[in-house]
Amino acid sequence: MHLGLGVALAGGGLVAAAGALTGITYLAAMLPWDPGGGDSTGLSGGLNTEAIPQSAKAYVPYIQAAGSMCPEVTPALIAGQIEAESSWNPRNVSPVGAQGLSQFMPETFPSYARDEDGSGNGPDPFNPQDAIMAQGRFDCSMVDVVHQREEGTYRGGCQLRSGAKKPAPAPGEFRKGQDLVSLIIAGYNAGPGAVCYYRGVPPFAETTKYIPTVIAAAAKYRLAEQAGDANCTSGDLNQCALQKAREFADPAWVKQHYPDKGDPPIRYSWGGGGARGPGYGIKDSGYDDRNIFGFDCSGLVQYAFYQGSSGANRVMLSRTADRQAREGELVAEGYGRDDFDLSKVRPGDAIAFGEGPGYYHHISIYNGGRQVVNAWGDRKPV
Repeated sequence: MHLGLGVALAGGGLVAAAGALTGITYLAAMLPWDPGGGDSTGLSGGLNTEAIPQSAKAYVPYIQAAGSMCPEVTPALIAGQIEAESSWNPRNVSPVGAQGLSQFMPETFPSYARDEDGSGNGPDPFNPQDAIMAQGRFDCSMVDVVHQREEGTYRGGCQLRSGAKKPAPAPGEFRKGQDLVSLIIAGYNAGPGAVCYYRGVPPFAETTKYIPTVIAAAAKYRLAEQAGDANCTSGDLNQCALQKAREFADPAWVKQHYPDKGDPPIRYSWGGGGARGPGYGIKDSGYDDRNIFGFDCSGLVQYAFYQGSSGANRVMLSRTADRQAREGELVAEGYGRDDFDLSKVRPGDAIAFGEGPGYYHHISIYNGGRQVVNAWGDRKPV
């Protein structure tokens, strides 16, 4: 499937880099981000990378990826847990034997870990990439634990590490107003069995102290919302987002603003970039873009909508194409069908490619004229 057009600015006009626009299955007008409250405990949104210790800057792409595995778990939460667990020491071993940056017990780690960098040496709790990604999977599994127990759909029992058991909670017996993030954190500290057994946060002194410690740490890693304007005069979110994306499609603008990043300065980089701008990528899924500076597709879209909005209407999208595709209002779907109406699509709408929810693998911004602005494979410029 052709993923769409690369677009460049040349001589003041837009020119298509290649091909024809095909394969659109979803187009969305993005909606403002709710900066906190509810289950998020105010930790939703992007990652304040400036708050990450200098010694841990290389872990930022992994934190972003782990914090994008499910909507309820954010990069700020991942970073806050790491600070509370190991103080950013990847070689840390606790008195009870928890290992590495994310402090997994040896018997727990294999259930959530993968050989993330493809080294062939197997998952390693002392490998920051393996540890952080396993941490994201554990946290997202706790979301399922909470929802299943809360809805009364879990049919197993609840067991403490001591061996004490209880039957699964009945509908209405679990959680009782406790916020989801606190339950995720409690599960990370005390185990899912304890959260199930006590129908919520366990009454352990260590756990009740650990939860506010993580939340306080995570708060400083959350990208703070900024007042003021987005340097866009139209006042239209989609137009402003498109304007921000177009800047990176202009070779002259890119060279002026990133003169020391090679030629071309900004390229497709797997896992690269985000709300604050381009960045170095990661090694994952057959890519090794740790030395490539730029954006991947969702990094560029997250940047465009964040920088194209401001104040109370600041838009912070998730960090994967599949999740971004489901964070807006459906405008049209099924490009290529006889009943598809391209007139419904306006410049600045996000266009996602794939087979449906859970399978969107690429995202771009519609430029008009059957062209899109996007970051896509083979390390090409935007």
